[in-house]
Amino acid sequence: MSSNDLGTIEERLADLAAQTAKLERDRDMQALPAYEAVHGVLTAGKAATLAQDLTAWLDQLPPSSLVRVQVGNVITVMSVVPDLVAGEIKRINDQAVE
Repeated sequence: MSSNDLGTIEERLADLAAQTAKLERDRDMQALPAYEAVHGVLTAGKAATLAQDLTAWLDQLPPSSLVRVQVGNVITVMSVVPDLVAGEIKRINDQAVE
């Protein structure tokens, strides 16, 4: 394989990487309204305080209870996912500016 062949391969790989990046940006921009809607649901009304409300009751549930485990899972999800979605929205918006 000659060095010229390697240059061609590197050029094709770079082109494929650019195409992949464009497709991913297009996908992200298409999904942005859904991300924004999900974030709105997670941060509005009862959902906005659900983790805090459940935390107040967690210590009153038996430590080995499946219910306690699942309530703990809900608390974790409701505490983390809104920020995760907000981060994804920011990433997509920042990417659109570039």
